[in-house]
Amino acid sequence: MEKSYYQILGVSEEAPEKEIKRVYHNLARRLHPDKAVSPEQTAQFEGEFALVSKAYNVLKDPAKRAEYDKILMKLGNKRQVVEAEKPKAAAKLSRVVTTERANIAQKAYAKGMQLFNMEEYARAIDFFEAAINNDDTEPNYYVKLALSLMRSRKSFTRAVEACKKAVELDRYNIELKINLAEIYETVGSTSMAIQAYEDVLKWDANNEQAKQKLALLGGHTKGKGILGKFFSKFRKK
Repeated sequence: MEKSYYQILGVSEEAPEKEIKRVYHNLARRLHPDKAVSPEQTAQFEGEFALVSKAYNVLKDPAKRAEYDKILMKLGNKRQVVEAEKPKAAAKLSRVVTTERANIAQKAYAKGMQLFNMEEYARAIDFFEAAINNDDTEPNYYVKLALSLMRSRKSFTRAVEACKKAVELDRYNIELKINLAEIYETVGSTSMAIQAYEDVLKWDANNEQAKQKLALLGGHTKGKGILGKFFSKFRKK
C-alpha cells in the first residue's frame, strides 16, 4: 500500500512544523549507518533514510507542504502518493513520482551503496543514475553519483553538475555544500573550492571545517552568514 509523506514520518496531516522536525531527527538517529550491523543493513538504512529525507524536505517547507497537500486532495481523498517537487506550482502538479517508482529508485540506490561501500565506484554509477531516473527529487542520489564519478575518475563535469543539483534540491543542507567544495578541491580547482567553502560560511558562519579548509587554501575565513547560529544549534541537536 502506498504511503504519504505524513505516514512515512509517522505524523498526522495537521502536525506542526516543530513536531515534524522532532520526528525527523529521531528517525535520522535511528537510521544512521553507524547503527547498522552488516553491509546489507547499511544499504537498507540508506534507502529508508532517503525516503524519510524526501518526506521531511517537503513537509518542513510551508510552500512545498501546501502544494503537496493540494496534490493529495487533487488525487482524491488524500490518496497516498510520493510526488516530485518543482520550482513552480504548475510544474509541481505536472509530475508525480509514484511510490512504485520511488521504491525502484530506493532499491537501485541501495545496490549502488553496496558497491560504493565496496569501493566499486564505476559499477555504482549505473545504479545511482537508475535511482535518479526513477526519482529525480532526492539529493542523496545525486551526491553519491557525484562522489562515485569523482572516485572512479569518470567525469569531473558530471560530478560537479550532480553535486550542484543536490545542493539545489536541498539548499539548506550544509553537508551537500561541503561535498561540492571538496569535489572542486579534489581536482585542484582551488578558486572554485574557495568560493564553495565561502558559500558554506554565508549559511553557517561557525563551520569549522570550512574555516580550516579556507585557511589552507588561502581564502577568507570570516563568515557573515545570517543563519550561522541556527545551523550551530541544529548540529548540537
